[in-house]
Amino acid sequence: MPRKRRKPLHACPNCGTALRAEDHYCPHCGQENHDLRVPFKHFAYEFLESLTHFDTKLWNTLKVTFTRPGQLTKDFVEGKRARYVHPVRLYVFTSVIFFALLTWHMDREVEQNRADIVVTDPDDDLRKAHLATILPDSLLGALQTKEQTGELERLNGPYHMLTVPIDKPYYRAIADRLREGNATLIDSMAGLVDLDAYDTVPGTREQLRRAFSHLPDADSLDVCYSIRLNSLTMSFCDRAEEALFKKGDLSDADLDSLLSKKAEKTSWFKRRMIRSLGRLDLSRTEGMQRVAHAIVRAISAIMFILMPFTAVLLLWIFFRGRFYWEHLIFSVHTHTIYFLFFMIILLLALIIPGDWPGWVGSLVALTCLAYLLVSLKRVYGLSWPRTILRTLLMSIPYLLITSLLLVVGLLWGFINL
Repeated sequence: MPRKRRKPLHACPNCGTALRAEDHYCPHCGQENHDLRVPFKHFAYEFLESLTHFDTKLWNTLKVTFTRPGQLTKDFVEGKRARYVHPVRLYVFTSVIFFALLTWHMDREVEQNRADIVVTDPDDDLRKAHLATILPDSLLGALQTKEQTGELERLNGPYHMLTVPIDKPYYRAIADRLREGNATLIDSMAGLVDLDAYDTVPGTREQLRRAFSHLPDADSLDVCYSIRLNSLTMSFCDRAEEALFKKGDLSDADLDSLLSKKAEKTSWFKRRMIRSLGRLDLSRTEGMQRVAHAIVRAISAIMFILMPFTAVLLLWIFFRGRFYWEHLIFSVHTHTIYFLFFMIILLLALIIPGDWPGWVGSLVALTCLAYLLVSLKRVYGLSWPRTILRTLLMSIPYLLITSLLLVVGLLWGFINL
C-alpha cells in the first residue's frame, strides 16, 4: 500500500523561501514541504502508516517472525532494517492490541463466572448482638439463680441465643419496645429460639421481660461484630461504620473517623489499602472486573520494565563483544513475539469458546521456550549445549525478578484502584 503524498507548496510557510515541486524539505529552515489542509481520513491513514509502516514492511516482519526465529534481530543488528517495521513501533502496536484483547477476555470470563451467582447478604445475622453480650454481667448473675435446680444450662439458652440488631438506629427502636414489655415482639423473638422449651423452668418469660427492661441505651452500646468482606474478616461496631468503610472514596476525615473508632494508627500504605478495599465488592461483576483491569495494567508495566532488565541479563550471559543496545533489540523483539503468540491464543478463544484441555497451556509454554532457544542460537551463534545452559542460567534471575515485579505491580495497582 503506497504512502499518500500531500500536495507540495510553492513557498515555505515557516520562512517564506521559494520551493520547487521536487523539494520535500525547505532548503533554508528544513521544514517538510506539504500542505496540512487535508481531510481527516488522510490524517488517520498517515497515523496508522507511521505507526506500523503498513505496507510490505509489516508483512515481511510477520513472515520472518514466524518462520525464522531470531532472524529479525540478526538482520536489524546487521543493518538490514529497511524491509522491517521498527522494533519499538512493532512493540507498541502489538502490545496495544494484546492488552485490549486480554482486557476483553478477562471481562468476559468474569461475566460468565458471575452470571449464575445471586448476590445476597449472608452476613446480615452477624450484624446482631447476642443478649448475653449486651446485658450487664451483674444482671445476668442475678437472673441465673436456679443453679441448685440443675436447670442452669437450659436457663442460659435464651440469653445466649436471642439477638438484637447492632446498628444503633435499629437497636434503639427495638430496645424501646422490649423495655416496654411488648408481648408480641417478645413472643416473636421467643419463637425463633423455641422459648417454650425453656418454660419447664418457671418464670423464664418473666425473667426475659425483666432482662429487657435493663437493656442499655443506644449511645452506651459498645458491641462489635465481624463479617467477611472480599475474603477478609472485618470488625465493625455499627452499620454506619460499615457503610462508611464501603463508601470507598473515603476522604481523610472519613478515614480518620473510621480508624479513631478502632484506635488504630496506620501507615500511608495501609490507609491506601483500606480505601481500595472499601471500593471493591468482589461479590459483584464490577468489582471483579476492576481487579482484572488492575492486573492487566500491572502486567503491561511489568513487561515494559522487563525488556531492559532482560537485555542486562543477555549482556551478562551472552556478551560476546556486543553493545547493550543489540541485546535490548533482541529483548524487545522476543517480548513482542510472545505478545503475538498470546494474541493468537486469545483470538482462538473467541472463535472456539469453552474450556480448553490442560495440554494446550503446556504446548504454548513449550512453543515459547523452543522459539527462545532457536532465536538465541541464531543471534549469538553458540552451540546447542551452551545455548541451553546459558538460557537456564538466565531464566533463574528472570523468573525471580518477574515474580517480584508482579507482586509489587499488583499491590500498586490495587492501592490505585
